[in-house]
Amino acid sequence: MKKLYFVLLLLSGLAQTAQGQWQAAYPLGISASGVYFTSDQAGYVVGEQGGRGVIVKTADSGLSWSKLPLPANTSSSRMRSVWFTAADTGYVLQDYGLLKTQNAGVSWTLMTSGFPNQDQATGLQFTSARTGYLNCLNGPVYKTTDAGQTWQDTHVPAGGSGSSYPTVTQLVFPSARVGYLIVGFELFKTSDAGASWQLLPGLAGRRYRTIMFRTATEGYVNVDFGGTYRTLDGGATWTPLAGAWDSADCMYFTDSQRGVFLTSYSTISQTIDGGATAPRVYHSNYTFSWTGVHFPTAQFGCGVGGDGAIVITRDGGRTWRMHNPSSTNLRTNYAMFFGRNGEGLIGGEAAGLWRTSDYGQRWVVDEQTLPAYRNIYGLHFADPDTGLVVTTNNGFYMTYDGGKSFRTATPRSGAFVGHRSATDYLLLSSKVIFTTGSSVSGPARLAKSTNGGQSWSYYGPGFQNRLASLDFPTPQVGYACGAVGKIVRTTNGGSSWQEVDAPVNNDLLKIKFRTPTFGLAVGTYGGIVRTTDGGTTWTSVASGLNFSLIDLHFVSDSVAYVGSSVGDLARTDNGGRTWKVITTVAERLPGVRKYYFRDATTVLALTDYSVYRRDLTDRTILSTSVGAAPRGAALELYPNPASKTVTVQYPAGFVPVSLRVYDGQGRLVLEPRRGGPLHALSVAELPAGLYVLRAESSQHLSLTHRFIKQ
Repeated sequence: MKKLYFVLLLLSGLAQTAQGQWQAAYPLGISASGVYFTSDQAGYVVGEQGGRGVIVKTADSGLSWSKLPLPANTSSSRMRSVWFTAADTGYVLQDYGLLKTQNAGVSWTLMTSGFPNQDQATGLQFTSARTGYLNCLNGPVYKTTDAGQTWQDTHVPAGGSGSSYPTVTQLVFPSARVGYLIVGFELFKTSDAGASWQLLPGLAGRRYRTIMFRTATEGYVNVDFGGTYRTLDGGATWTPLAGAWDSADCMYFTDSQRGVFLTSYSTISQTIDGGATAPRVYHSNYTFSWTGVHFPTAQFGCGVGGDGAIVITRDGGRTWRMHNPSSTNLRTNYAMFFGRNGEGLIGGEAAGLWRTSDYGQRWVVDEQTLPAYRNIYGLHFADPDTGLVVTTNNGFYMTYDGGKSFRTATPRSGAFVGHRSATDYLLLSSKVIFTTGSSVSGPARLAKSTNGGQSWSYYGPGFQNRLASLDFPTPQVGYACGAVGKIVRTTNGGSSWQEVDAPVNNDLLKIKFRTPTFGLAVGTYGGIVRTTDGGTTWTSVASGLNFSLIDLHFVSDSVAYVGSSVGDLARTDNGGRTWKVITTVAERLPGVRKYYFRDATTVLALTDYSVYRRDLTDRTILSTSVGAAPRGAALELYPNPASKTVTVQYPAGFVPVSLRVYDGQGRLVLEPRRGGPLHALSVAELPAGLYVLRAESSQHLSLTHRFIKQ
């Protein structure tokens, strides 16, 4: 038990250190080179991230991935291949060494003694717990019989390809003794576990691209510009498959009739008739080359691309879904929206939508809902169900189910002519829509539709300054802000608009009202203006930030946050009169486009290419660790550990207005009703683990306490 407490205290300290820093949430941003699943739940992908080796793991069938810790002296090496001999025992091949885990990736040991560094190993395969093989550039194959401690050259005969360039090889062992090796134009076979190799006649004059053997005698090869061939006699003779694609990067057959071909241009085709036909079943608008595919079961499979793409099938290859987009082909993100129950959308100039159903903990790519190659520049909603997605040339599609589907058969045209000509949309209902922007070379204008965007009415001769943001605190009262401190107001539902003087010359980029009279507008150079009389007068206040403020969020009448284009955050506890910067220069993010403030504790930032998550907990929060005695103004919580109920005791004068319990992943799992100075909290339904209880007072003081649920 003492050891358990020590580990938990250590983890607690690490969590406290990481608290208050932006953490990358999606995508992984890796260049994948190998994949292996030990079951249809647990799997590993290896590759490179920013010039450093990386291993990521999933425990939920690819829905979420986590980066695994590596020994300090291995991170600069590219990870090339991965293989597991048991659920907890696996190997990862890096440039000049081998990593081994015996606890399902929790920790790794670098094995360099006896490793054949004289050749560049590119592939790894084991046929038993102790016997494995390495295949290297130009043909050498090394064998271990002691679980990777030592390696011996199996002396593959010198090839006759005559290439002056390094030739990539591929090795497969369908049984303990029978293996096949392709090296350029040559095909080798061993029938005695690598003791000897013979050069097979194969397909003369054809360069081999990839090889897969399902049994010792049934196998498949794909060759350049020649399609796929099958053998049923261990490579002695080959028959072309009529339906297979010419150029396959990878392939996998689960039985003699069913197989998949991962082909050029990020495409997958499937055969269910032994290769007689192989129609395309998946194509991604991301462009990448495949580097690996693995089926731990006949129904579940995973394919990975060299640019980090991860796709999953759960029906034997009939359908596939992107779970991590191609990292080097990502294009700019522009829009983010969250509705009810943690359901969220992200869109941009990449392929399709990113979707989450758990507040951004896990994401998948939806490449089917919107038309192919349709870029996304805005997501605007009147309520969790009714909204629109802005696409190329200022067109848009309506949705009435929270973005699960869009009315692509009835596209609408925006009020302004030209690509990205609209700067903002505001939906008051499914029919009433306001928009700001300007047509090509035209003045800045406001427009309104009362029929869901089928037609538009324009207001005024135009404004001198371009408008950027809209907000309506009531159906009749609305505001818009824009360039050089411009603010305009309507009090009659948009029938007419009046300009209001603001005491700033910087551009205002976002406006939001907490009540019909109290509002804030933020913009360039960290500018903030504030009104408490419905926009009649505005006061400039200092934010403490210098970069453009692009978003703001009200938690209450007193508490609000602003976010900048580089990830800076500031908070007010007095209705915007004064602001406190809660981020540091060291944690800035380039190219922030949008923020989503889930609650008073968590915020997501959408950057050009990624999503980041951050804890909003103030750094002045008082907290106590597991088992530590509370000091000063701190929570008391007992018993700790607890099995059924914990009692929360607040310090004198602390009046809680919110009480929340978070799990070790930062997810809100419990929000009990508040009690008096002593509060009995039921934890019986929580799984065993480490939790954080957070209480906030009416004075916005936050206290936390960690506890263990047994």
